[in-house]
Amino acid sequence: MPVYNAERYLSEALASVLMQKDLSEIELICIDDGSTDDSTAILEFWKSRDSRLQVLHQSNQGPGVARNVGLDAAKGEYVCFLDADDTIASGAALQQAYKQAKADGLDILLTDSSSMAENGNVTLRETGFVRELLPNASVFEPDALGASLYIVAQGAPWAKFFRRGFLGAKKLRFPPLKRTEDLPFV
Repeated sequence: MPVYNAERYLSEALASVLMQKDLSEIELICIDDGSTDDSTAILEFWKSRDSRLQVLHQSNQGPGVARNVGLDAAKGEYVCFLDADDTIASGAALQQAYKQAKADGLDILLTDSSSMAENGNVTLRETGFVRELLPNASVFEPDALGASLYIVAQGAPWAKFFRRGFLGAKKLRFPPLKRTEDLPFV
């Protein structure tokens, strides 16, 4: 999780990950990307209360570099990227995603998501773009998470949940962009 001046949302984002059911072995790696607000203090507070949280510090280099630092530090078989203003709505979503990915031997697993604007408007962000970007990918739509679920056997680094070994084998890295908005797809 890249963190830059996210004090307003950070505790909720951390809680949504650390309170996932049946994931005692999860590691949450947060990269403090040179925050100048209270984000660093919030990270240290949560770290003191949960040993699964690892906090790394760097000067501000943008979310792409922070994701690469987190990926290099990760030890788990699967990786899920979240931003500091993201939350996981279901208390068992990561466990369900992990079980599905393991059962089907997947490299990448994508789910639909929604985003809430400052004014409270919620927008559904569907992963249907996968069919256009990856015409040779195997896409299935089981109802494992209670919503549309796209499971892809091959893919790109902006996917949300993927096998770490797959990224290493493909040598996929995030571009060193300063803003998430600069990514080709989010």
